[in-house]
Amino acid sequence: MSSSRVPRSSPSIVVNGITANSATITWTTNVPSSSQVVYDATSAYGLSSLTDPALATSHSVTLMGLSPATLYHYQVLSARYKQDKEFG
Repeated sequence: MSSSRVPRSSPSIVVNGITANSATITWTTNVPSSSQVVYDATSAYGLSSLTDPALATSHSVTLMGLSPATLYHYQVLSARYKQDKEFG
């Protein structure tokens, strides 16, 4: 796989749907790309959501199993890939 046009995230990354154990993070990109969030209670970002490989410009990831009353650090990740196919 080779990367094709780097997606840029919008400046408006929104966290909503916050409950005691979950939160939903939404963002947009300028080109269709995958969706993933890395997060942790420290800036080590040791946890990550599953990567949604579906290419989209509007992204939404719900983080589950969060600890109540805990501050989390997070980063959104989006990538666009062009699959090189070779026919024999």
